[in-house]
Amino acid sequence: MLKRVSVWGMPAGAAVLTIAGAWLRLHGLGRYGFWRDEAQCLFIARKAFPAGIVQALLHEAHPPLYYALQHFWMPLAGWGEFRVRLLSALFGILLVPALYLLGRRLFGPWAGLGAALWGAVAPLHVAVSQTARMYSLLALLALLSLWLLIEAWQRGGWWWAGYALAALALLYTHNWGLLLWACQNGFVLWMGLRRRLPLRRLVPWLISQGVVGLLYLPWFLILLRQIPIIAVLPFVPVPTPAEKLRQLAGDLLAPWPMLLLWLALLAWGMWPTKPQPISPKADGALAGVVFSSIGVLLVGLLVSLRTYGQVPSYVTMVAFPALCLLLGRGLAGVRPAWLAVPLGVLVVLFSLQQLPRQQFTFKSTMREVAQAVEREAGPADMILIAPDYLATTFNIYYHGSQPQIAFPWTMRRLEEIDCLGWNERWLRAAEAVPATLEAVEEKLGAGGRLWFIAALDEFPDDEAYYGQIRRLKQELDSRYVLVRSIRQFRNGSEWADVYVYRRRSD
Repeated sequence: MLKRVSVWGMPAGAAVLTIAGAWLRLHGLGRYGFWRDEAQCLFIARKAFPAGIVQALLHEAHPPLYYALQHFWMPLAGWGEFRVRLLSALFGILLVPALYLLGRRLFGPWAGLGAALWGAVAPLHVAVSQTARMYSLLALLALLSLWLLIEAWQRGGWWWAGYALAALALLYTHNWGLLLWACQNGFVLWMGLRRRLPLRRLVPWLISQGVVGLLYLPWFLILLRQIPIIAVLPFVPVPTPAEKLRQLAGDLLAPWPMLLLWLALLAWGMWPTKPQPISPKADGALAGVVFSSIGVLLVGLLVSLRTYGQVPSYVTMVAFPALCLLLGRGLAGVRPAWLAVPLGVLVVLFSLQQLPRQQFTFKSTMREVAQAVEREAGPADMILIAPDYLATTFNIYYHGSQPQIAFPWTMRRLEEIDCLGWNERWLRAAEAVPATLEAVEEKLGAGGRLWFIAALDEFPDDEAYYGQIRRLKQELDSRYVLVRSIRQFRNGSEWADVYVYRRRSD
């Protein structure tokens, strides 16, 4: 056993993991420019609070809490990449000691240390903690709601009010908070039926959740308007249930052969009578953790069966803390006990090896594109960006006054994507090509150049949708003279080439 040494009230091991987790999340935090989802978030967060933010989110797909926090954070911290992302990084760092404390409370100190280990080095959580998005906050609130749920179940009284506040914050952070809230209430119902509790014992829970529902109702009505927003195009097929489940848990699980270890520890962590028994003080803890992890993933699979494309794996951050607790309990129950040490080292080494791949998902070079165009664009020039979502990232950095077009159907500078109706606009992309060419001819000044910003090699080989960008490029090649191609910005998951044209008469 490690000697328990107190560092700010935590054992030395948990303190070391917290410091290591902080280093992973802060290292290189401002190295890369914002990517498109971050840029969209920041443009919305800059709007007037609260009316401007709420109005913008009518055409988005997320609740407002993180946007409101960024609204007040950015003027205090500053506008650079490191400072803006620091808010998410702090939420991610706080999760590590919180996992230790709750794991120790429920399953013992070694289980808490194991949970903190998974939380500190998990590549997906490190990656989302380095983006100006709500996912690290989602994970932290998911853990807080689970903690307060178990306390409320055991102690009752005002603990239910605390759980209600945490659940409400969760619901106002991300729509997948609804799944966790539903599963946690399913846990209470299951425990009540299993123990045949009289209804009067459940009255505090019913009242607290009625208050949550009442306070969430205003946003739920907005959510009903947001449901048609699907951030994929119709040419993307509907995946099979197996493909959905793999994606939902894919970045939380590990590729072969690490997957076998992950599943084995997860199953061992769910086993109620394993060598590491549950504390008598943690009544119903294991069931609550399972409902908040496996239950959420299964319900998420069911509600997303009919959606186009894959559900982004980072939405599983809502189930991530409970999964860490199960994995920590599984690691603490390994026999012989010394085997947990090399297994823990293996987890760390594999996670560090996978981290660059996860971080690449959020790496954009549009900052460099915008800076290059701004250095050289003249007053008579104009800018054409395709597809339209690249304009959001471009314009978080671009401050020039040249007229812009974002293909399709946006004949002006575009800072936020109106997600409502986005699919319908792309369904009419073929009609947008001649309209765009006409607008280019109208906006391009005498002697000016056209800067066409596009990532043609990145798009699917379809004709009806993204294929129209290639058609647009062919039309530009036939009408204008291509004087320069800039193809040096391809070292990210979000990138674009730059094609510079002039009129044939110039």
